[in-house]
Amino acid sequence: MRTIESKASRQHDNVMPSAQEVARGFFQARTSYTDSARVQSMMRFKLLELLLQHTDHTEFERIFEFGAGTGDFSILLQKNLIYKEFVCNDINDHTDVLSRRLSPASCIKIFDMQTLENLPLSRQHFDLITSNATLQWLDASKILPILVRMIAPNGILLLGSFGTQNLCEVREILGVGLAYVQLDSICGLLQKLGMEILAAYSEKIQLTFDTANDVFAHLRMSGVNAFSIANTNRPRYYLTKATLNAYQKRFEGRLTYEPLYILAQKPI
Repeated sequence: MRTIESKASRQHDNVMPSAQEVARGFFQARTSYTDSARVQSMMRFKLLELLLQHTDHTEFERIFEFGAGTGDFSILLQKNLIYKEFVCNDINDHTDVLSRRLSPASCIKIFDMQTLENLPLSRQHFDLITSNATLQWLDASKILPILVRMIAPNGILLLGSFGTQNLCEVREILGVGLAYVQLDSICGLLQKLGMEILAAYSEKIQLTFDTANDVFAHLRMSGVNAFSIANTNRPRYYLTKATLNAYQKRFEGRLTYEPLYILAQKPI
């Protein structure tokens, strides 16, 4: 059993779960995600608001959304934007659900975004590239240069992700978490790649549950399997009764999210 260390002595590990682990967690949560992922739901509306408030872009020739899942953000975009082609991607095959929910102008592609550079799609251009709550599962330093190359001149990049304080309670108790990137770092990288930052901000949202067990049930039902964050190659991380008790004693049922919102444009 892993010893729960004090905050002062804790050495946190930043990890990047395998694509298989990420895919498995979200596929298992495919029927519970929409109702359980409350923060991600709020984020998609704020992303659309960011786009409409800071640009005059409501019409796009081609849109690419990655990490579409079962299409909650996709539907919101399609209802509020005018477009000719909407390409959406996910690591899991939700084609049956997406084909029923999305417009006939949609093209559904199933692949791991970490392989994007090797695919013909990476050599296409889009007027809007967007994603909600997916970037944190990828290596931003590798994926953002590819996405920027795919954006047409005057095109828009609209991203929702999570910052370094995200799920900080889980990191404190398990001693492990995703390798989150700070907002300034993402914006700085985009600027180095030639993008103009039109708007960017972060916020903290704290959810409260009755028990620590409810916290981890919430994570599981929203696709964020805290045990897979620890990675199957790191067997020393376990969610035990002692871990739950430690979480309850220290945080009760609190869980912190730190959403990031980024709107950038490629100059003509």
